[in-house]
Amino acid sequence: MSRVDLFKQQFQMISTILTDAASNIPDDKAEWNPEGKGRSAKGILEHMAASNYGFSKVIAGEELNLAIDKSNRKDVALPSSTYENALKRYRKSIDAVVKSMEALPDKQLLEERTLPWGDTSNTATAMNIVSFHTMYHAGQLNYMQTLWGDDEDRL
Repeated sequence: MSRVDLFKQQFQMISTILTDAASNIPDDKAEWNPEGKGRSAKGILEHMAASNYGFSKVIAGEELNLAIDKSNRKDVALPSSTYENALKRYRKSIDAVVKSMEALPDKQLLEERTLPWGDTSNTATAMNIVSFHTMYHAGQLNYMQTLWGDDEDRL
């Protein structure tokens, strides 16, 4: 197994956690957000889809041509008309990240990449960021479910 395969395996495992949590959001809660602040479950999926597509390009070494800085990177989203559509787009974005990882040879892990907000890091760090970002938002979805009284452990 290559080093890139390990990053891919980590990303797929964490993406499954988020997808499982997202698949258990009741229809009447898809656009709910705590205290009317922050993202809804639908908003999280829209954000994750856009982020994953961006990171798939970063991993592949492609130009993003985005005007994102650290102050507005939370606003990145791929709007969807329905929750179901947002979940489908998110699943497709997972495939885009996996495809970019599968095409990456280990020798490129230490190559410099420009992150969506302009900072630079090596490719390995970018692949860790996409996994950690996914886990962060999976935690948000699981916490929202807890607030609704859903205590099922989906990890």
